[in-house]
Amino acid sequence: MLDWRSGSTHYQVQAHESGKLLCLVANPANQQLISSGEDNAIKIWRVFPYAQESLSLLMNLYGAHPTTHLCIMKTMFMVAFQNPVCAVHTIVLYDVRKKVRKDHHPANDHEAEIT
Repeated sequence: MLDWRSGSTHYQVQAHESGKLLCLVANPANQQLISSGEDNAIKIWRVFPYAQESLSLLMNLYGAHPTTHLCIMKTMFMVAFQNPVCAVHTIVLYDVRKKVRKDHHPANDHEAEIT
């Protein structure tokens, strides 16, 4: 966590095994941060803005491929995974409150050409 005025680091956490963060999105309505790293892990963090150690891990998810996009929609978030061998993406929608996962595999895409 940074002090916005001075730019100094007040609190730091090793969030992902590789150490490299790929995506980070904030969900201020639920006081959460969602991060993804090169370790293919997606982590949901609870933010406690006035505590000295202000992050607490709520949930850990793993994908088969690296995350390219994260998006928040109320209690749901979307993750796009890209197969590193090709340009194919798999999209997964998670409902954090209900703990429900819905996958959209590329095989379910339309067959028509896009012009």
